[in-house]
Amino acid sequence: MNTKRLLETADLLDKVRPKHFDLRSWASSENFAGEDTPLELGLKAASAGIDKKEYVEQSLDFERLGITCGTTACAFGWAASHKPFQKQGLKMEIVKDGREFLPIVTFEGREGFDAAMAFYDLNSNAAHLLFADWLYLTCKNITPKMVGRRIRRLVKLYQRDPDGFEDDIANNYGKYQRKWI
Repeated sequence: MNTKRLLETADLLDKVRPKHFDLRSWASSENFAGEDTPLELGLKAASAGIDKKEYVEQSLDFERLGITCGTTACAFGWAASHKPFQKQGLKMEIVKDGREFLPIVTFEGREGFDAAMAFYDLNSNAAHLLFADWLYLTCKNITPKMVGRRIRRLVKLYQRDPDGFEDDIANNYGKYQRKWI
């Protein structure tokens, strides 16, 4: 487990306003078509003077596109917007899905939860426990601070027993998803 990256993500989430946080989506923005939908970044890239091909191949830079005000993102989406993590290879890339351009977090050729597992050196259970919205069962409105607290709890659990960590998560998965809010 890369505790340094996880704790840096928790600290980053402490600075994110709840209105700019949505654990259900890698990233979205009110700035596109006046509605909160997945980023239609091909259009925004063109209006920002960025070649579509170049844009699709590069990391998403919220500031370069001027969309920080209306942008929401999940915990891992915000991590991908963090410059120090971008320098380590974490990216928000744009993929074409049918007629839409959708954001997806990538790391070393992996996407989504596979990228989170690789970036933070987590197993599937731990990655989902932290970053999957459906595993915050008792919460109606998940805030960035809630996710930050869950990250810190997972790190403490790991630090207490690194060798038994994976078994503990597998055996107590349900307990932690209910308890760690």
